[in-house]
Amino acid sequence: TRSLTKHSKMRFSRVLLGGGPRMAFPKRVWTPAGGWYANPKNWKVNTAIIGAGCVAVAAWLFSVSAENERRYSTPNRPVPSQRWAKWTSVDDPEYQTKLEEYHKNKMPLWKRIFPTAEDDME
Repeated sequence: TRSLTKHSKMRFSRVLLGGGPRMAFPKRVWTPAGGWYANPKNWKVNTAIIGAGCVAVAAWLFSVSAENERRYSTPNRPVPSQRWAKWTSVDDPEYQTKLEEYHKNKMPLWKRIFPTAEDDME
């Protein structure tokens, strides 16, 4: 085994993973990514702000899609997005009946993925 004495100031995991001490780098170089070993003070807040912005945009797109989704030819079985679409009752007046019938006759997911010989007999 190797001696760990020269790496005594490093974390033990860095020694095991092959990381050595941090190398010297120029102090006056600006990069858009933050430079060497970047760790900004407010990275958690910035990440939370961007995450909240992404969730807000996704929610807005979802609501616009639900308001404007139309089905001019009715599907044979219920489509999941019909549950929240605004125009479902107008485009497919028999939707509730189709949904109830679909759930009554639907096989469980596990049996649809891994059918057995007994399922084929039914």
